[in-house]
Amino acid sequence: MKWFDRVVQSPATGGAQLAMERVPPTDFHPTEQQAEVIDRYADVPAYQRLLTGGDDPIYRLPPEQQDKLIATDIGGKRVNVICAAMPESQLRQFQWQVRALKGELRAKGYQIAQELVATPDVMRTVMRNVGRSTQSRGRGEPLRLFNEWIEMAARADATDLHVDVLGNVAHVRVRVDGRLEPLADGHGGVYPRGEAVDALAAGYNNTRQGNNVSQYTEDKFVSCMIALNLPGLSGQLRYQNFKGRAGPKAVVRILRSGEENAITFEKAGYARSQLRMLREAGRSGKGIVLIAGVTSSGKSTSLKCLIETLPGLDSKSIYTVEDPIEYEIKGAHQIEVLRDLADEDLTTTRYADTMRALMRGDPDGVMMGEIRDKLTAMFALQIAETGHLAMGTVHAHLISTIVPRLTNDQIGLSRQALTGPNILNLLVYQALVPKLCPHCADNTDTAAAGDPDIAEVVEVRERRYRVPTRRLRWEHVGGCLQCERRGTRGKTIVAEMLRPDRTWLRLVRNNDDDGAVMHFRSTSDHDFLSPDMTGKTVFEHTLWKALQGEIDVRNCEEFDSFSRFELMPRTGDAR
Repeated sequence: MKWFDRVVQSPATGGAQLAMERVPPTDFHPTEQQAEVIDRYADVPAYQRLLTGGDDPIYRLPPEQQDKLIATDIGGKRVNVICAAMPESQLRQFQWQVRALKGELRAKGYQIAQELVATPDVMRTVMRNVGRSTQSRGRGEPLRLFNEWIEMAARADATDLHVDVLGNVAHVRVRVDGRLEPLADGHGGVYPRGEAVDALAAGYNNTRQGNNVSQYTEDKFVSCMIALNLPGLSGQLRYQNFKGRAGPKAVVRILRSGEENAITFEKAGYARSQLRMLREAGRSGKGIVLIAGVTSSGKSTSLKCLIETLPGLDSKSIYTVEDPIEYEIKGAHQIEVLRDLADEDLTTTRYADTMRALMRGDPDGVMMGEIRDKLTAMFALQIAETGHLAMGTVHAHLISTIVPRLTNDQIGLSRQALTGPNILNLLVYQALVPKLCPHCADNTDTAAAGDPDIAEVVEVRERRYRVPTRRLRWEHVGGCLQCERRGTRGKTIVAEMLRPDRTWLRLVRNNDDDGAVMHFRSTSDHDFLSPDMTGKTVFEHTLWKALQGEIDVRNCEEFDSFSRFELMPRTGDAR
């Protein structure tokens, strides 16, 4: 005789607490490996639809029993039968419904894969996720949920909201201090698929700005800009949906506006020597200024700041060409040229028309957003060749990869054109790294007690780099109340910058990129303790900030290895 564990109400607590009891067999036989009661919706095996609920169920239970017994279609005419945890007496009275459901399923050609047990809360959640349409949920409910996600993300000072739909579950996360973490909504950011997809659709469909598809479709790549106007929060949302095998994924970038969100170069974290180069580039008023970096490295924000701090901005004519417009930029005339993903020729025509118009618009400077193809690259080159200031961003990792990126087959500029007189004004590579929480960051002794590898890390810094490590601080695992248990609080820019000189241009023109790197580095003071970042790499800027106790030194390894980084000899150093 087969026995199994069943959750029942404990008489010791008057039925208020669930306890485990051994009960005799019935017509309901939970799978051996699934004897544990499912107490989280996220642990319900993925399913395609509910066969005992919705508009067209295979078997319809009385309303008061619909959250006691359910059948989920898992594909291939296979089904899971899930019963609510209940006292033995109720389970025995319920057996005729179990037999009737299983008989109906078999009659319809279904094979029962598993028989599972779940808590009443999980059963009710499954019933709420029967795939109803947005209209049947109530007109404002999905949009209200979408707005709640945005508000919670904003309160956490997040830059992005991520919604991943995997089977019948959606996980909602936010990016804070460069890292993804579950939305702090009280239940780990886990939602039924139907609720999450309806919320994503409501957020997309209620925008009146630039959708590349008129209505949300979860199995397509769709994007749009959404006006953000919630209590205490204004700006825009950049919405991008991705189709996927297990379900859609949406990423929503939060673009805050207003004076309270203005960022200056000084606050961003640039070194004084780098601020000087940025100002010199602005004063020169000609050539191309390129800011490189990976996604979410602050490139667009830095370009905005560069324009708004141009000397004599009130007496200049500055244009921007953007796809899409993300921020309001003071002192600039902003033009949105949206790409048509389905019609490349139409996109080319739009850009060509804009370029011709701008050349007749008496510009002092033009910012064209991301340089991603030959069209935008030629636009920037034409602006620079006519003696104007061109500004843009590029996806590249380190300064040394900017020219190879611009001259690859996708973009297609020539080294000869790029290295002409007054073409390249300033090259920047930057990244954002998390700042340590000043309230809980560990000193080296404390950190080493919990992580034996830290002592070795410190030894390499002292031996190979000859720098004092007493001021190093380390991220405290689990954080504190001040940083909401993250161990970090905010982000700072680390960067490398180059204003090309004739030697560097000649080396690049001759395809000697390694020589160009060594020439750039030869202009530094080769002192890791010096705040002067002239000729220094992003690795060295990160190390300097770590030596001040501002960031965790392990962030340096995002850019190079401590054992591999090539050391330059100091003046008078035979090393």
